[in-house]
Amino acid sequence: MAKEANSNNLGKSLPHVIKQADDVFSRVIRFLPSDSGFTKCFLCGLPFHWTTLDCMHYRKRRHLSTRFLKLNCYPGCRPCHTEHENDDALFKAKIDALHGEGTADNLTALSHKERKFTVIELTEYILYWNEELKFKSRT
Repeated sequence: MAKEANSNNLGKSLPHVIKQADDVFSRVIRFLPSDSGFTKCFLCGLPFHWTTLDCMHYRKRRHLSTRFLKLNCYPGCRPCHTEHENDDALFKAKIDALHGEGTADNLTALSHKERKFTVIELTEYILYWNEELKFKSRT
């Protein structure tokens, strides 16, 4: 189920490893909350097979400080992802309802902080996320 990460990413470019991390992290966000393979869209609440969902980021992926933060990412159906891509009001309301008032504002503030990743750091994340996926697929 889980796509294996190359634990030896030395020599790989940072953009290559970021793409690999995006892929594995997206699987974590979409698959871990699933029940019998189905996950509810964070925005509309409808169930979809996890493989048909997107990994929606409240603060866009260009913000590296929140790019791989689970609090910032949720499974979403394609219609909701497309419809609300440039309208954060519903996303913000849902995040605050789930995690407490002000959480979305805190994510916004955090997203403006500079963050850089290294190949080694991202490789460690990838290995950890793959373990999460393996554990979930066994349960």
